[in-house]
Amino acid sequence: MPVRILYTLQSGRMGGAEHSLFYLIKNLDRDVFEPVVWLLEEGGELVERLNKINVKTNVLGLNLKIRDTRWHGVTNPLALLYDGRLVKRALKEFRQHLRSCREDFDFIHTNSWLVNNVVLLAGTDLPVIWNIRDLNKPRLRKKLIERAARVVCVSRAVRDLICEGTCQPEKFSVIYNGVDIDEFKPDVNLRARARKLMKVSEENLVIGLIGRLTPLKGQAFFLEAVADYLGTRPHVRIIVVGSSLFGKIDYRPILEKLANDLGIAGQVYFLGQQSNIPVLLNGLDIYAHPTTTKDAFPRATLEAMATCVPVLAASLGGIVEQIKHGADGLLFSKNDGRSLLSELKKLIEEPALRKVLGERARERVAENFEIEAKTREMEKMYFEVIKK
Repeated sequence: MPVRILYTLQSGRMGGAEHSLFYLIKNLDRDVFEPVVWLLEEGGELVERLNKINVKTNVLGLNLKIRDTRWHGVTNPLALLYDGRLVKRALKEFRQHLRSCREDFDFIHTNSWLVNNVVLLAGTDLPVIWNIRDLNKPRLRKKLIERAARVVCVSRAVRDLICEGTCQPEKFSVIYNGVDIDEFKPDVNLRARARKLMKVSEENLVIGLIGRLTPLKGQAFFLEAVADYLGTRPHVRIIVVGSSLFGKIDYRPILEKLANDLGIAGQVYFLGQQSNIPVLLNGLDIYAHPTTTKDAFPRATLEAMATCVPVLAASLGGIVEQIKHGADGLLFSKNDGRSLLSELKKLIEEPALRKVLGERARERVAENFEIEAKTREMEKMYFEVIKK
């Protein structure tokens, strides 16, 4: 009989964690492992994708809309009380789902800090693997680590943060997100198609920003840093792909107004949420990842690198584990607009540098972050958990 894995996730809306989980499951050895996915809160595109590869899913419909418990740096006791009651109710409902489930699982693999809290605090005899994809120290961290059979971190930066001060470092593993280099690859035929979708010509130099629209991802910071220079380079276009997602405030109108106020609205195009990222990447000349805060291990940078698009990214978090500055991409100092612009100018003004960095970037992804190799690493860890 195959090893039966219960994967748990908060939502089926496609963000970085959802994409990473999908590619992991898609590349599992299905002769050995049988995946089942429970979405604790709501469904979405992930359910459709999993159904197409014959993976069973179950949407539990729990309420996990945690409020922000801090206001201007001060804990809000009412919000904290609301969160406590909400999580307590979710724990009870999750226990009921586990009891009523007639399927026998070998272990549970959780994929977000909130879902991990629910699964581990609910209490289960099954081993639980906690996959940490964020650079945050969750509440009850030590207690959760004690209850987990293994803690998998998407980067050394995550491991160092979460493991700090704990007494069980042997539970920690670093397994990077993997990229399908057969899906994300340079394709001259896709370039013309992508440029048509973007409504740009071959004479334009196109810089892409792909990801959730939020102040944390640095779209506003990027526009402000490059605005004056962009005015001197009328052939340059900036393509912004993504939406706010996950019930957050709609940030796109704010960015559109900013572009207009900066006088660069005619050079900045907003495409909204897109599913054809492999196509769009082929239309870019440069990919920028200007995140302004901690970033555990972004998928978008790796996908651009695999497509031979030269990457300019902030030097922080797990990004420095992906890119070697000057060898296969360029890094700029965190929240430093001058540093960003200095490195960006090199890419805009030196086509030969773009070509070399793009080619080396794909080589680095193939050698270090290829999805088949990362999946085999995860499977090896699964067997270690089962043996214990």
